[in-house]
Amino acid sequence: MEQQHHPVRAARRQVQTHGTAVARSAAWFSIVLGVAELAAPHAVARACGLRPGSAAVVRMCGLRELITGVGLLRARNAAPWLWGRAAGDALDAVAIASLAERSSLAPLAKAAGTVLAVGAVGGADLFAAQHYKQPRRSPPPWHDYRDRSGFPQGLQRARGAARDASIPADVLTPPALRRWADPETEPAV
Repeated sequence: MEQQHHPVRAARRQVQTHGTAVARSAAWFSIVLGVAELAAPHAVARACGLRPGSAAVVRMCGLRELITGVGLLRARNAAPWLWGRAAGDALDAVAIASLAERSSLAPLAKAAGTVLAVGAVGGADLFAAQHYKQPRRSPPPWHDYRDRSGFPQGLQRARGAARDASIPADVLTPPALRRWADPETEPAV
């Protein structure tokens, strides 16, 4: 029987096997989009069909995109940051829908197209977040010390080796812990 190619399963395998590359791509997309939204918020607002005065919201979205992108690049586990991107996309879609210029059909069509584009990116981010697997780190090398001993000349040779060693008085009882002695009545220990 011929095996059918299932695009969703193939995409899931790609995300699972190349999760770091997917996260890195999402990070750079976030950073580029965030810089554009921070550098030219009025132009982005006009291109998205938002009403005048929406630049502050565009800047906030840009800052969130930038933080998420940098977080994705620096994280050992990108899953929380991918979920953050998906949630941010949902917030962006709601913000665009609520700030859409409704005075004429052209800006409204731009806003609808922007909501669809954000929805598509959000769907891709949601898919990546659901199927991302943190890359396995190789365990640290195992050092086997079972054949070693703390007694290089053998345990029998080490027994009693320190019996005739003279131990200084300050090692036996340090001065701060010695009993106080009155020099006129008792000799110092």
